[in-house]
Amino acid sequence: MIDRIKGDIRAESGPADAVPSFRSVLSMGVLAALGITGCLSLLAVRVALLGNPFYTFLGMNLLLACVPLGTAAGQVTLLRTLAPGPLRTGLVSAGAFAWLLFFPNAPYLFTDFIHIAEKTWIRSDTLQWLGTRGVLWYDIVMSGAFAFVGHFLGLLSMWVEGRVLDSAWGRGIERAFLTAAVILAGFGVYLGRFARMNSWDAVLTPVKAVRGTLAALADPKAVLFSLTFSFFVALTYGMLVLAFSLRDPPK
Repeated sequence: MIDRIKGDIRAESGPADAVPSFRSVLSMGVLAALGITGCLSLLAVRVALLGNPFYTFLGMNLLLACVPLGTAAGQVTLLRTLAPGPLRTGLVSAGAFAWLLFFPNAPYLFTDFIHIAEKTWIRSDTLQWLGTRGVLWYDIVMSGAFAFVGHFLGLLSMWVEGRVLDSAWGRGIERAFLTAAVILAGFGVYLGRFARMNSWDAVLTPVKAVRGTLAALADPKAVLFSLTFSFFVALTYGMLVLAFSLRDPPK
């Protein structure tokens, strides 16, 4: 699957082909479906074994992490089907704003490890053959799978978004936008975990969102937390771009 996406990247070399092909986007969709299915399977096994549905929120968080990829895919469709003009520009700009709002949901999944740190697994009736430590390790692997898949799909969406904006707005604006997105992603994760704010609060309850943001900026730990996550997003995105740029050696 990744080889097919890399192959499409190598094939798209001209300015008009800066936007990923429909085949690339479809491959990413299949990849997302496989990842989601695997994660939900792990969750289903846990619920079946222990009878405790506490971790079902991971499924919702993973679906939210998929929204940026869906948004970016929608922008690809707009660029490849609509003629250049105000309508296409306006729709792509709206898509970029929606992508920016929902992108922090992808790395946010890593903060769900807090439930393991708070010994959530103790709330489950442990099977005798599995033991408390066995439940703990299962929860670590399961939470890690959700976090990895969600973040990886978020990074894919960032790559697609960058190519969309490169084509629509130019390389300079695209780089500035992605830089801002990386910085805001770290702060967005902080707002989600500590201020308990959601992506849609910026649209549905803007006053609440502004107040929560200003309150968070007054918290000293917000800077450290946000910069840490922003660095993590930048590091992992750089690794993804580097992996995509690798070329197979000549035979």
